[in-house]
Amino acid sequence: MNNLLDTKINTLSALDKEYADSKKKMNNLELIYPADGNFSLFMSNIDAITARNGFALMSISFDNYKGENFSIGTKVLVPKTVRLNIRGRSNNLINLLKDLEALPMYPVVESVSYSTQKDKEGLNSFSISLRVYNIENSNFYK
Repeated sequence: MNNLLDTKINTLSALDKEYADSKKKMNNLELIYPADGNFSLFMSNIDAITARNGFALMSISFDNYKGENFSIGTKVLVPKTVRLNIRGRSNNLINLLKDLEALPMYPVVESVSYSTQKDKEGLNSFSISLRVYNIENSNFYK
């Protein structure tokens, strides 16, 4: 009887520890897949990533996703489009794109366009379109 009770206590203790570990991860989930378009974690990282790769962030905009060639199998995650307008040197672009896709909210580079004309400082203008996800139900995490 004591062995059975010890086993149950050990199992409950293990489950309690697993729950505590999972709860920490779940608390961060709201930053990765925000509810109601609150992309604060994403926006706080964008300026640092662009600057680290030698680019200047000129503007950022969010819009509903209009991609026709993509569908997602879940009804909870909803894709959004983020457009970044930046200036910099083309030789730094690949590293920037890799850093963007390595962000914790898993953005996907949809398109990149650029101007072949350089400004006075020899910099090109780029427009990067990213697909990100959010949860439209504001009570999802509550």
